[in-house]
Amino acid sequence: MKKNEECSNSPIVRPEYLFTDPPCAPDTPMESLSSYGSLDFVSHGSHLYGQIMWPDASFSKPRPCVIMFHGYPGTARHDDILHALVRIGCVTVSPHHRGAWGSEGKYLVTNCIEDAMALAEYVHGEEFCKQYNVDPDRIYIMGHSMGGNTSIHTGAALPWLRGIILLAPFDPTYFVRHDRMDDQMFVLRDGYPLHWDGVESVCRNIDENLEAMVFDDDLAKLAASNRNVLCIVGDADINAPPGDMVKPIWDRVWSPEHPNFRPLLVLHTDHDLFGQRVRATKAIADFICETV
Repeated sequence: MKKNEECSNSPIVRPEYLFTDPPCAPDTPMESLSSYGSLDFVSHGSHLYGQIMWPDASFSKPRPCVIMFHGYPGTARHDDILHALVRIGCVTVSPHHRGAWGSEGKYLVTNCIEDAMALAEYVHGEEFCKQYNVDPDRIYIMGHSMGGNTSIHTGAALPWLRGIILLAPFDPTYFVRHDRMDDQMFVLRDGYPLHWDGVESVCRNIDENLEAMVFDDDLAKLAASNRNVLCIVGDADINAPPGDMVKPIWDRVWSPEHPNFRPLLVLHTDHDLFGQRVRATKAIADFICETV
């Protein structure tokens, strides 16, 4: 049986509901409906807040779970993608990192990676999996922009993750390594909603961890181990230009011998994938469906 046929008949995920509401009888008990709740998780002594969403009770088998890591400074929302994934049967978790949008602590790039590691381990644990009927062997992480950086390093460190999804990943070291600080400051100018010690603190954090934060090594590690990785970029992205940050690495490490590490998917769109959100959502769902 081909992957697509397996996908269509899967009792775990139901891609036919990606863009349409599942049927719901009028007398369905409230506790059996899909719904959401608040996330309150402690990472390194700071409370991270966010949202957890889950599908209806017709998805009775242990469910896949997708953790969505936001970019810098967290203004870009991806609820459209998360709602679509809930409709097909996924539990989704969307945290705000330390110092972002009400979460405690201070915002730093390394803190985002630490938060992601801690939250992924928590979601993988028995308590969370039992409460939300999550299969611990079917946990995915997804990150947009700076969240892509977070997901690359977290994914390389946690081999039990089922898959890693990268949306316009931003390499925080690129502009520093290429002496383009004006471009770096342009990207970081919108950090005013954050609780932090200013742009200088983020730049210093990147500089002090430059070698450990470069994309190359961890992407090469993911490719060499044939991990399930999907990356979607926009050819008109000026914040994280794929021709600078991602494509050269992808061209170097991608190989048909490692088919789970997918070819780079380039859409005609900007950094936030505007105008291509449906296509991006479909690609993400197909990836989950094929790997779940």
